[in-house]
Formats: sequence, structure tokens, C-alpha cells
Amino acid sequence: MTGKVLKTFVLGVLVVCLLTLLGIYHVWRQFRLVVTGGDLAKASLELENLTVENELLKTEYLSLRSSDRFRPELFLNAGMKQPASNEVLVVKAGLSEEGR
Repeated sequence: MTGKVLKTFVLGVLVVCLLTLLGIYHVWRQFRLVVTGGDLAKASLELENLTVENELLKTEYLSLRSSDRFRPELFLNAGMKQPASNEVLVVKAGLSEEGR
């Protein structure tokens, strides 16, 4: 009978250890799920903020690039005159094929 009792005891301890390990694994997985959810929420908030900032920068870029800000009345208010077409020099960046 001692062998049977010992065998039952060892089997019971193994079952308890297995259930304990499964419980620890389950708690760990839930913890990782909560941490990942928090990281996702932070990333979503950052994405939303960056999207808004990007739209503002696009609007500012377009307003700075528009030629409407150089209207003739602005030149007159500043005491300047609008340049004639032969007074405008266009400079392009980079070297041409001849300059290389």
C-alpha cells in the first residue's frame, strides 16, 4: 500500500504543479495583453497628434508657397514696386550637364 500511496501523492503533486504553471502562464498572458493595450493606446494617441500636426504643417506650407502673398497691394503698402519680367532671375539648384 505504501507504493500506491506514494504514487498517488506524486501524481497529485504533479497535477498541482501543472495547474500552478498554467495559472501563472494565464496571469502572465493577461498582463502582457494589458501592457500591449496600453502601448497601443499611446501609439494611437501619438498617431492622432502627428496627423493633426502634419495637416497644420501642410496648410502652413501651402500658404507660404502660394503666390497670393505677393499681391501688388502688398508691394505698394511696403513702398516697393513689383519687378518687371526682365528683372526676375530664376536660380535653379544643382549643376547642369555643361557645368559638370
